[in-house]
Amino acid sequence: MRFVSLCALLATTTALAGCAGGDGSALSLATSGVDICGISDPNCATPAPKPPTTPTTPTTPTTPTTPPPPNTGNSSSFTTGDTTIALEKSVLVSAKATPALSKLTLVAGSPNTAKFEIDTKSANNALWPVAKTMDEYAYGTNASGGVGLGGTYNEYRSLSTSSAGTAQDEELQVWTWGNSYATQYRDVTAGGGEASHQAWSFGGTKTPKAAMDAIVGDVSYTGKFGATAKTSNWVDSTLVSQTVSHNNIWRVEGDSSLTANFGTGAFSGTLTPQLWNAYQTMNGASGFHTIDLSAPLDANYAGFMSSNIVLKGTITNNITTGNSITGTAEMDTGDGWLTNSTTNPMYAGVFGANADEITGAFALEATAPAPLGGNLPINDDRRGYIEMSGVFNGQ
Repeated sequence: MRFVSLCALLATTTALAGCAGGDGSALSLATSGVDICGISDPNCATPAPKPPTTPTTPTTPTTPTTPPPPNTGNSSSFTTGDTTIALEKSVLVSAKATPALSKLTLVAGSPNTAKFEIDTKSANNALWPVAKTMDEYAYGTNASGGVGLGGTYNEYRSLSTSSAGTAQDEELQVWTWGNSYATQYRDVTAGGGEASHQAWSFGGTKTPKAAMDAIVGDVSYTGKFGATAKTSNWVDSTLVSQTVSHNNIWRVEGDSSLTANFGTGAFSGTLTPQLWNAYQTMNGASGFHTIDLSAPLDANYAGFMSSNIVLKGTITNNITTGNSITGTAEMDTGDGWLTNSTTNPMYAGVFGANADEITGAFALEATAPAPLGGNLPINDDRRGYIEMSGVFNGQ
């Protein structure tokens, strides 16, 4: 049987505006520009002539605004320097086998200044900002009393828009212990909470080979670590008491426990988170909130916060180049984590006249899959992700 469109049957009426076209959209003559009574029809009156339209004065075209030049132009190239981890939007860009190199210059004055130069050893090196001398941001330094991660703390910032229109917004954190230091550099010119360029580095006075050779057996170190993390694909609760989304960018702080054997070259460590801090965006809340794992857990707690970071490495003690520790960082496999084995570097060094400190940096990307298997076929996978990087010290 052939069906006839209802609109076709009504075509001789003036009720066409209510019919639907074949594509589901409303067919309307209201905006077609056709006057029905303009068609030769004895039932239609002759329409009155329309008054002439006053011509509109043409608008002067706006000259397009030239966007400011990007905050790029880095040309640093080093053969020696501080071992450094370089990231872009939380993703590791420096190669695991050949880390980035950097140089830190601190000058005391009024104000104190700092300059962080980096050779990312990556194809994007020239897309990083030109190194700048930054003034100390005293408010940031003094906010913690100049203390952080078990050492002293100083903060430096650079913010400007030049006459050429180049914007820049960069920050540098420096933690200093007795014989070593660590830094975090961030370029946040593009805005948002996540840095488009980020780097972690460490350096100091390395322990002489002879002093390390004289130490027998395992040596234990304890201290602090600090990191940034990015989490995604986790399920938030429906409780109104949750104010911090589990999918967030975080500041993380905790304890470090390190063990080194200079005779065998074995190195291991555990980084145990204590504090997770992020911005509140749920249920009408705002401002930063800290989740303290040593206190009763609040509604913002997520299981991934309690997982440790496990460090494994090998100590090289070279009389010419100095000592170094290279290895990996992993989310604790005992909690079911899978760590990306190609993007999880850990680097460190031994500092002080008598191997007094170990300071280093790490980066990792990991996922927590579910279900975890068993005797049933796996299907309908669920995965939570984490990207974390930071520095650690033990004394």
